[in-house]
Amino acid sequence: MNLTLKIPLIVTFCANLVACVGSSDARQIGDTNICIPDKLLLNLGASSDQQSGYDSDPDIYEALSIDANIVQQAIPHYQGQFGSGNDKRYAPLHITITRQKTLIDDIPAASQHDYFFSEPNPQLVGYQTDPNDFWEVYEIQPDQSRTHWGFCSHYLFDTDNHIQCKRSLALETLQFEYSVSRSNIDQYPKIDAYIREKVDTEWRCR
Repeated sequence: MNLTLKIPLIVTFCANLVACVGSSDARQIGDTNICIPDKLLLNLGASSDQQSGYDSDPDIYEALSIDANIVQQAIPHYQGQFGSGNDKRYAPLHITITRQKTLIDDIPAASQHDYFFSEPNPQLVGYQTDPNDFWEVYEIQPDQSRTHWGFCSHYLFDTDNHIQCKRSLALETLQFEYSVSRSNIDQYPKIDAYIREKVDTEWRCR
C-alpha cells in the first residue's frame, strides 16, 4: 500500500477508536451496572441533604430529573402541574441516587395516632416524630410488620394539600429517593414500578 494512503487510514482508525472509547452518553453509578443517561442528570454540587434516622449521611452519587409529561405517558394520573398564573408550579420526577442506608430508628408499633396518607393505599401510614408536622412513613406489610417508606412534612405548614413526601426506594445496592407531593402520593406504587422498569430495561450499562 502506498504510504500516503496508509497514513490517512491510520489517522481515521485512531479517530474512530477514540470516538468509541472516549465518548459516552451515560454515567455509571458507583460500582454498579446501572448507567443513567447524561441528558437526565442534574448538577448536585458539593452539598447533600442531612436526614435524621440513619447511621450516617451517605455519599450521594447522582441526581436526575424526568419531565412530568414523560412520566405521564407511563402514569396517566400523575399530576405534573399545580396552580395557575404566577403560582404555577411543575412536578418533574426528581430522583436522588445514594447507597442503601441503614435505618437506626426503631420502627414504631401500631398506634392510633398513625396518619393515613393515601386512600387507595391504606397501608401507607405516618408516625409523627415532632410537633412540627413531620412524619416518618411506613408501609404495613401483609404480616402487619412495617417497613420504612420515607418521610413527609407540610410544605407550607397550613393544609394537607401542601404535604410533601420523599420516598426511599431500595433497588439492589442503591437507594432511589424521589419527591412526591400529596397530589401524586396515590401513584407511588406506579412510580416505584416505573423506576424499577427503567433500571431493568433502560438504565443498564452496555
